[in-house]
Amino acid sequence: MKQINKDILKLAIPSILANITVPLVGMVDIAIAGHLDTNAATMIGGIAIGSMLFDLLYWNFGFLRIGTGGLAAQAYGRGDRRECARILTRAFGISLAIALVLLAVQWIFVKAAFLVVDCTPEVRSLASQYFFIRIWAAPATLSLMAFKGWFIGMQDSVSAMVCDVTVNGVNVVASLLLALGVTVKGTTLVPSIGFSGIAAGTVIAQWTGLTVALV
Repeated sequence: MKQINKDILKLAIPSILANITVPLVGMVDIAIAGHLDTNAATMIGGIAIGSMLFDLLYWNFGFLRIGTGGLAAQAYGRGDRRECARILTRAFGISLAIALVLLAVQWIFVKAAFLVVDCTPEVRSLASQYFFIRIWAAPATLSLMAFKGWFIGMQDSVSAMVCDVTVNGVNVVASLLLALGVTVKGTTLVPSIGFSGIAAGTVIAQWTGLTVALV
């Protein structure tokens, strides 16, 4: 019983630590948006609606993590490492295929979403801008779902934690740099691209996380 408890803690603690960083990203995005323009409420509304659209979209593909994790755990328990590798390969391929479909129908999805989402034209414009930039992280985001499920199935929650921490950390830094820019002694080192920088920072973070997962 003690060994089982240790094994559970070994898997659970890294996941808990990774999840602690998740709220930080939303807080930073809202804080950045609030400092970009005098109309902070519109900026924050754009991020809130844009993020909601992605929550609605990606929620449908949670099976990439749960399903991959369950199948990988079964193969790992049998000691079938070849099947473990095949499961990851299939999940990765499915993730990329779904992402290509999402990229193809992105305009249709946004138009359909705003038929039921009620907001001001200004907020709708910013949310659409946020969505059309961040959607280019879809291949990385969906692939990361599959990778994190596979890591956990392989009893390696530390790698899943490293991916989450990397994504969240890079997102904070990249969003700050791109949205606000960096100027030192009158010299612009990183030009500010404003509101778009928040979404671009997320794209950079997701692709960085996928690179870490692959490594």
